[in-house]
Amino acid sequence: ADGACDCDGNTLDCAGECGGDAIVDECGVCDGSGIADGACDCDGNVLDPCGVCGGIGEDLDEDGICDFLDDCIGEYDECGVCNGEGESLCWNGVYECDLTDCIEAPSNYPDWDLNIFDFEFNGSITSKVLLDGEDVVSPGDLLGAFINDDLRGIAMPLGPIPFGPNEGTYAFASLIYSNEIFEENITFKFYDHETNEVYDLSETYDFNVDMTIGNVVTPEYLNVVLDIQVSVPVNQGWNWVSMNIYHDDMSLNNMLHSIGENGQYVKGQYGYSDYYSDFGWFGTMDTMNNVTMFKLKMHIADMIESTGVPVDVYETMFNLPAGWNWISYTPQHSNHINSAFMGLEDGVANYMKGQYGFADYYPDFGWYGTLEYLQPFAGYQLHLNTPAEFCYNDVTGGLASVHEYEDRQSSIYDVNVHDFEFNGSLTAALYKDGERIDSDDYVLAAFDGNQCVGYTEELLLPHQLSSRSNGSTVYPLMVYSNTVENNLKYEVYEKSTGLYYDVLNAVPFTQDMSYGNALEPVAMELSRQAYHHKISAPYPNPFNPVVSFDLTLNGMTHVDARIYDIQGREVAVLNNGVIGSKTLTWTATDYASGVYFLQIAIDGQSIENKKIMLLK
Repeated sequence: ADGACDCDGNTLDCAGECGGDAIVDECGVCDGSGIADGACDCDGNVLDPCGVCGGIGEDLDEDGICDFLDDCIGEYDECGVCNGEGESLCWNGVYECDLTDCIEAPSNYPDWDLNIFDFEFNGSITSKVLLDGEDVVSPGDLLGAFINDDLRGIAMPLGPIPFGPNEGTYAFASLIYSNEIFEENITFKFYDHETNEVYDLSETYDFNVDMTIGNVVTPEYLNVVLDIQVSVPVNQGWNWVSMNIYHDDMSLNNMLHSIGENGQYVKGQYGYSDYYSDFGWFGTMDTMNNVTMFKLKMHIADMIESTGVPVDVYETMFNLPAGWNWISYTPQHSNHINSAFMGLEDGVANYMKGQYGFADYYPDFGWYGTLEYLQPFAGYQLHLNTPAEFCYNDVTGGLASVHEYEDRQSSIYDVNVHDFEFNGSLTAALYKDGERIDSDDYVLAAFDGNQCVGYTEELLLPHQLSSRSNGSTVYPLMVYSNTVENNLKYEVYEKSTGLYYDVLNAVPFTQDMSYGNALEPVAMELSRQAYHHKISAPYPNPFNPVVSFDLTLNGMTHVDARIYDIQGREVAVLNNGVIGSKTLTWTATDYASGVYFLQIAIDGQSIENKKIMLLK
């Protein structure tokens, strides 16, 4: 038959054999074995992890997804992050995927940090903390273990304990680390988030390697040491101070023992005392308390060092009459004035000042001025419209602050507030050619003769106040004096031009004056004539051995600047000729310590006579 290779009808196979059974395999090979087992093609290639025959793709994490198609080569953590580190531990023991989701740590929360891999040995102590015999451990607290003031262990509260006599409470399970086998003394500090305080604990332990002291059924008990040590810097001259610790002996001689003869005089609102060598304080005032401010005058700067129990803020009540009251600040941490006075009824008070700033009270708004935050150990004067009883709010936060006033230092003016016994305030609006100035280009300063006794820059009003005023800025000026009444003169410095303007208004100083406020400021009109001659305060002062001062002049001017000693003898000529604005310097290497005077005449007219002190 056609196509057959013999009479039996057989055909040739692929090898040419008649009636043979050789066939062409899938690879086109006669009598071949086809694609090898495990291979994906005739060349012996295999499928890569991505399913491509002979491909080079990978699946490193063996999840069955080709890496170039895999959204995560690895594993997703519990936060849904590929190969992430998982949740992070917040300060209060709560885990969050994003640390920004943690509740903000309190202002006094310890920044304790420990690398356990620095140590070879450890041991454990399970404990509770008692305050006046009461268990005070709760979530958010922290226990630190220390050896020679070095942190050796940190523990957060463990609990609530699910069984036993302490069921439902919390304990600290502390691992404590060391590189010594024994004979290291362990001390403890306890952070209580409810009071936002760090306390020393009275108990101590000796470290022993692999020690296991206490458990949640029979824990060790650590007791809070209530006494704290305070250090309050006081400057030469006047200081407004208060005490927020209590001691069984609140006498002046005990509470002020550390300053000794460096103290000169102290007065409260109702009495005073002088300091006598080899005796101590004596006068109509012999004790301090926790609700009153005191004015302390120092011969030289020093530090009040004292020990006592922190005042119980909510149990310390202020019962004050209408009018002026000298008050303390009882909390241990600073607080915004609006938050601190949340317990003071609306409209009861109208004005408050410290040694550095002041604030007025505005109905339906709150306190506003240069005094924004109340500080521990500082003293204040509060003016009440009616009698009031209150305690401070000891919780940070409260009403939101709408403005942060910066106590900006001017290179033109220099005032040491500790040189003065009294102060008062003036809230001004500046006017130039009859138009109110709403600008940050000006500095308002007050002078007693040639001595600057206060200066300020603009304070931008929040919308709630500017909408009720005819301007957007005021100039809140605190002025100082050593007499209860004094005539002052005022000037304004224009920063962009370097010009000085006299103020036409005459506003005398009176003790505790509080003229004007943000809604009804004192109008101060600038003179039409400006001038350039200005001499800065000598700096530094006291000095050793170089003192300088800056001259601002209206063009090239004849300047005669000389130094005289306390007996009026000329000791140095700094300049006697025509100069422009510049800094003049006196180097007093060869002169004895003492008081000297800088006298300056410009164009033949005596301008300045400044006292400087050389201290070697």
